[in-house]
Amino acid sequence: MRPLLTCVAVVLALAGIASRAEAAPILYEVSGVASGQIGGTSFSNVLVTFAGLGDTANIVTGDVGGTVYANRFSALAVTIAGFGTATVTDGSDIISIPFALPPNDEIPSIPIIIFGRIDPPFTDPFEFTGMGAVGSSLLAGYNLATAIGPINSFGGVGFIEDCSTLGHDPCLHTTAGLLSFTSNISETNAGTFRATLLPVPEPATLLLVASGVGVLVRRSGRRQA
Repeated sequence: MRPLLTCVAVVLALAGIASRAEAAPILYEVSGVASGQIGGTSFSNVLVTFAGLGDTANIVTGDVGGTVYANRFSALAVTIAGFGTATVTDGSDIISIPFALPPNDEIPSIPIIIFGRIDPPFTDPFEFTGMGAVGSSLLAGYNLATAIGPINSFGGVGFIEDCSTLGHDPCLHTTAGLLSFTSNISETNAGTFRATLLPVPEPATLLLVASGVGVLVRRSGRRQA
């Protein structure tokens, strides 16, 4: 089982990073069957869904032989079947590589979206440790600004297996405790990705939208059941 990615550090021409002008809240979701622990409670072969709230006005671009896109989450929830929903408190984002990169050991040669925890000092949105990904030809040209999916393809959820051990980064911090997985994302697994544009709220309700990510995830989980 070849790891799909561990720590992704895409070397970009940072001078080319720019923000997009559109402004609309958007909910990105990636899910897959996984095993692991959260707050000391084990789960085994259950559906795990990450749901991140972003704004299309905050999408930035970079160049790695083609334009790639990133959008930082204002809120990120994780829902684990049989456990419930928790908020991921680490800084995190989504990137889209909407074209096939040359084959390598980290990222397959196919368009792909990746959820990731941004690496310290949390300034480069394109340097992170992956926690979820889906690769599909249907993602060709996808710039993170529109609704898409659900796309069912290879990928799924996971994290570096040795997190929080000596010499390695900590596991994912959540409001329910540390989240770890027994395996990293693998090409041989199956994942689902979707993005949903949300109604533009009044400024006073933006916080309520962010706090409602967990509710949206639970509703999504019921639709998939």
